[in-house]
Amino acid sequence: MIQTTSGLFKGLLVTAGMALATGCVSQSSLDEVQAMASKASQDAAAAMSMAKSASSAASAASDAAARAQRTADSAASAANESQQCCVRTNEKMDRMFQDMMKK
Repeated sequence: MIQTTSGLFKGLLVTAGMALATGCVSQSSLDEVQAMASKASQDAAAAMSMAKSASSAASAASDAAARAQRTADSAASAANESQQCCVRTNEKMDRMFQDMMKK
């Protein structure tokens, strides 16, 4: 009976030791997972901030491109008006020379 009790006691000690070791490993693993999750959350926040910054920069670039297009359109319109003025001036000069030739 003493031997059975002693064996049982040894078994309980081994089981308790394993349970404690497993508990420590589990806590260590849990701490590691929590640290990884915290880092991932920080990385995600940084990525979100960079994405917002990039979106803002893209919006500003789009606005600048729209302003540049309006300026180019205005310049093209002014060039067309200038060309029409040249055509009208040439037509007037041609009529003047024709009138002078008739006299």
